[in-house]
Amino acid sequence: MKNKYFNVKHIILLMAILVIFMALTFVACGNETSGGSEGYITITNIPSEYIGKHIMFWATGGEGGSNTSYGVEVFHGPNNYTLTEIRNNKVSIPVWLRTQNGIEKYTRDFTYITDVGKINSPGLIDYGLIRAYIYEEQNINLNGTLIAGVYFYSVTFKKGIATISWESRIKEYDIIR
Repeated sequence: MKNKYFNVKHIILLMAILVIFMALTFVACGNETSGGSEGYITITNIPSEYIGKHIMFWATGGEGGSNTSYGVEVFHGPNNYTLTEIRNNKVSIPVWLRTQNGIEKYTRDFTYITDVGKINSPGLIDYGLIRAYIYEEQNINLNGTLIAGVYFYSVTFKKGIATISWESRIKEYDIIR
């Protein structure tokens, strides 16, 4: 009788270890497929005056804006973001896609192109614009202190990853202070 109890105890311990191992494996695989290295834009050659400030990337495109992406560290909800800090004249920003099901990591192959005619339209939030905004604050609800903003002509994502140089900007955003 004592041997049977001893064997059952070992079997239960092995089963517990197996369950923990499977759970850890499932979590690790889930993290890798849900984000990993996908969904980032790197902006290089940012002027030194913006080091320590925080940046947001925003691009609209596709039919009816079906490919609107947001480059923010954390997307808390509509108009509520945690931004990425600029360091060493560059920044890698997580990029999110708004879908009918909510927000998900950006994983598409897509080239955004700015409709240059829309740049000078005051207050226009429309499709076909690529922008980066620099704020003093890290957490904003679009009422932060806007320091600078730029438009880019185009940016191409491959599997959700893109790189663009600040020097490729086509217009500085008019800041009203």
